[in-house]
Amino acid sequence: MAFMISFCSAIIINIIFLSIYSKLTFEYRENSINKVLDNLELHTEKGQDLTEVLNDFVNNFDLGNGAIGIIDKEKNLIASNQSINNIAFDRFNFDEFNIENNNFLEFTFYNFKPDPPIRPAVRREQYIYIPFVVNNNQYYLIIDFEPGKTIGMLLNRDTMFFTSMIFSIIIFLIIFYLITNKKIKYINEISKEISKKSIGKLDHKIEIKGSDEIAEIAKNINYMSEEINHQIENERKAEKEKYELISNISHDLRTPLTSVIGYLDLINNANFEDENQLKEYSNIAHKKSIKIKELVDDLFEFTKYNNKDIKFSKMRVNLNDFIEQFIYEMADYEKKYNKKIKKHFNKEDVFVELDPQLYFRVFQNLCINAFKYSKDNSDIDIYVNENIKKVTITISNYINDEEDIDVEKIFNRFYKEDKSRNTNKGGSGLGLSIVKSILDIHQHEIIAEKIDNKISFKIIITK
Repeated sequence: MAFMISFCSAIIINIIFLSIYSKLTFEYRENSINKVLDNLELHTEKGQDLTEVLNDFVNNFDLGNGAIGIIDKEKNLIASNQSINNIAFDRFNFDEFNIENNNFLEFTFYNFKPDPPIRPAVRREQYIYIPFVVNNNQYYLIIDFEPGKTIGMLLNRDTMFFTSMIFSIIIFLIIFYLITNKKIKYINEISKEISKKSIGKLDHKIEIKGSDEIAEIAKNINYMSEEINHQIENERKAEKEKYELISNISHDLRTPLTSVIGYLDLINNANFEDENQLKEYSNIAHKKSIKIKELVDDLFEFTKYNNKDIKFSKMRVNLNDFIEQFIYEMADYEKKYNKKIKKHFNKEDVFVELDPQLYFRVFQNLCINAFKYSKDNSDIDIYVNENIKKVTITISNYINDEEDIDVEKIFNRFYKEDKSRNTNKGGSGLGLSIVKSILDIHQHEIIAEKIDNKISFKIIITK
């Protein structure tokens, strides 16, 4: 691109240079001819022979290889520097050069205003005819060019070609240097920024200059830096979450495990009063063991659903029928918590693509969470709304006024509404994280909203 711009610019500037150079040369020759013609009559007045004066004129006139001659009104050749073509006489029309008549050819190279007036005209046959008067006699100066020459070739052809070539090369080199030097500086700037990024300074951005290939490279480097920086941040975040996961697992396992070990030690050491107390100790140890198992199961599920390579089977499901079947299977939980699940459909049939087994786990976790944290004697509502663009499933319940829930963090692992992380209400703190992971696999969205003491979970399925 830089080469083409420099090359074209050099050609254009060279054309302009030649045009200006030719114009200046013509003006110089025009002035020279004027001076010579003005001095012709002066020399003849001093007693010099007219023929001798005219011969000196044509022989001293620099025209390269062109012929020059002077004829009188009868077309007699008075003087010439070499043999001039007779066609110059045959096609010569004296009427066109009547001094009293302004009917000259339209294209004129000279516009002399001497006294008497001398007016040039240029014929297309590549001749120049210049009328002039000496001692009251009419004469005509004829310039005959080589075949194929034009008026523009009055200049020395070799000299002009050499000069124009040198001038073009110089202009080309100057323009090419100006363009490439700017690009080289930009490349050096990009190279320095890459060196900074190689030692970890990924926040530095390369300034985008222009819209060419180099600027595109700079954009790609900036994008690559952002992606690498994003990956590093994700790795740090994952490392931090891994540490928190281990810490939270240790915390949640330690309490029930300590209880199990304590009660088993009492039983093992026969440190009980009677068989009823033995049975009580064993029941407590059993419940704590079940709690540990639930935590381990939830942790296993969470790990499984966070694996992006997990395979799942989507199928077309009537969502209304699916929810009714789910409510039927949740009857034991309704009895356990003394709460009901109520359905609300805006259409009789709503079909969506999902994995029934995984989605059953989603509804189960959301409803169990609602059973645990909703107000006593309140119900859980499931709404299904369909429009042209999406299907929205809303599961909502009322909570106690004193409960402080951060909906922004509610899907975080091991998040619980009580900051001390006591487990009086049960649960591992992974249930909603599992819900989020399953919906991420489906590429479905879930958001949590809390208005006053009502909390709602909205699953959005885009069509």
